[in-house]
Amino acid sequence: MVQPVLDKMTCTNQQCHGGLVPHFILARNAKLPEELMKNYKAVLKTIDYDYSPFSEIMLRMREPCAYAVTGAWIEKKPRPSCVVQDPDPSIFPRRDEQGNVLHPVYSGPPRRPTPAK
Repeated sequence: MVQPVLDKMTCTNQQCHGGLVPHFILARNAKLPEELMKNYKAVLKTIDYDYSPFSEIMLRMREPCAYAVTGAWIEKKPRPSCVVQDPDPSIFPRRDEQGNVLHPVYSGPPRRPTPAK
């Protein structure tokens, strides 16, 4: 349930968790059982089971449906019927002149997931 969200949100891109973020590495477009298990275990390490909204993965999930789907997966609830939209490129980190990652700050109100048709 979560692998398609990770791919759609570009979490598995080489510039992000596909390689450059060493403490949380994911296999891109994982299909093989060992790749899926690796991603599953990596995501499990980021979950705060006492209060899932504070989980590292949830704090980074800026697309409303992706947030809802990931939250449902963590809480063992049915997948919401919303549609994960392509992420807004402006929410992703940029690099400064020295190559350091500059994380954007989202200042808008929370958005509702886009309903499925």
